[in-house]
Amino acid sequence: MRITIKALGQVAEVLGERELELELKRGNAMSSVRDALCREHPKLTPLWPSLAIAVNGEFIEGGCPLKSGDEVLLLPPISGG
Repeated sequence: MRITIKALGQVAEVLGERELELELKRGNAMSSVRDALCREHPKLTPLWPSLAIAVNGEFIEGGCPLKSGDEVLLLPPISGG
């Protein structure tokens, strides 16, 4: 199955692009996305635990099953005052 990854801020910098397509085996969860992206982009590994993640516009916590055509948005933590 093919999903779209969209990234903002520091995550986009680490990935080298704001949007990419990722091919996964059918029925994979967010852990498969994490594993694939961190294997390809090791600098993403320390950021992953603090990312906010949305699937098709809905923020999720932990894992969730994915289906072909899903859009996963990766947002880095935002600091400010």
